[in-house]
Amino acid sequence: MEIIADEALAAAGGGDTRVDRAEAEEILRDFLSNGPQPVTAVEAEAKGAGLSWRTVRRAQKALGIKPFRKAESGDGLGKAGRWYWSLPNGVDDTKMANFSYDGHVSDVATLGDFGHLRQNGGQS
Repeated sequence: MEIIADEALAAAGGGDTRVDRAEAEEILRDFLSNGPQPVTAVEAEAKGAGLSWRTVRRAQKALGIKPFRKAESGDGLGKAGRWYWSLPNGVDDTKMANFSYDGHVSDVATLGDFGHLRQNGGQS
């Protein structure tokens, strides 16, 4: 009987298979397609799907998901901050900005060249 290394590791409990990681990537794409989600919710979703956290972390890296911390109230991060995951731009099929500054162009002024007075030292 011939088995591949991934199957041997999975049978021994020593790792995940490519199939598991592909499933984890699909679950992450689906779960995060509507925007950022708390890591605790991602963990619960993975556990419900029977995936190990190690497999989910590998899928996270493969998809280029970068965790970020966000304040849950107006008093800064501190204890009120939570960790979130979101898909990087281009991974999901939706054309929706994840953050308000994604759609903001900072070098465009309503008044053209005269819109930024500080650019010329404050003189016009």
